[in-house]
Amino acid sequence: MNDIENVLDTAYCKCKYSTIDKGHEKLHRWKNWEANTPFAPVFDVPIWLDDIREDVVSDLVNAIEENNLGMYRQLWEDYNIFKWEYPALTSLRATIARIYKDYMEALHLDAESLDSLWIRGWAVVLEPGEEVTQHCHAYHENTYLSGNISLSDTGTVTNYLIPHLSPYYGPWMAQNKPGRLTMFPSWVEHYVEPVATKRYSIGFDLFDFNSIKYISDNREPNNKSQETILQSIPLA
Repeated sequence: MNDIENVLDTAYCKCKYSTIDKGHEKLHRWKNWEANTPFAPVFDVPIWLDDIREDVVSDLVNAIEENNLGMYRQLWEDYNIFKWEYPALTSLRATIARIYKDYMEALHLDAESLDSLWIRGWAVVLEPGEEVTQHCHAYHENTYLSGNISLSDTGTVTNYLIPHLSPYYGPWMAQNKPGRLTMFPSWVEHYVEPVATKRYSIGFDLFDFNSIKYISDNREPNNKSQETILQSIPLA
């Protein structure tokens, strides 16, 4: 267990750490207590852990290999993996839609209609010695959700930084194993340390319809970030 999982009350801030058990712990959440002053820390970091079918995992790895996407750093912005015509990716979209609804239910939030959610994904292939440096997927007023799907067992973890807490207790570490899907707010920073063996995974972003419409209505010439997002397709 990570030290950060044991945080209940500190001299710096108070938080709630909770899990929901549906066969295994899925919702991991760090949330401030109700603020008593206008300057008290306010944060809410819900991270969802789930799994996809093993047979789909092997088919996804094969699809990545067939498309020769080892150099992910140069290519990840230039395509949407969910546009590929593979049954495994169609199945994966349906699984993500189901997991999204479970996630929203656990948080007691109204789920967006699946017809109004859009998705874009990319392959991440790390060779031995390579890493994923610290980053987040979005940090603006239209930020929604992102996810990571581990497709290989490399004995590594993905490190998630919890605001206010990680500087004192370290990152929260999600174990990478074949089929493990993690969903989280897109602004949450995360990283993977150098791997010892080849590592396959898929990253994805979810957008609501209003975000897609806003970007589409305000397109700027040669704006790479906008063009990347507009490669998204409907989740359902």
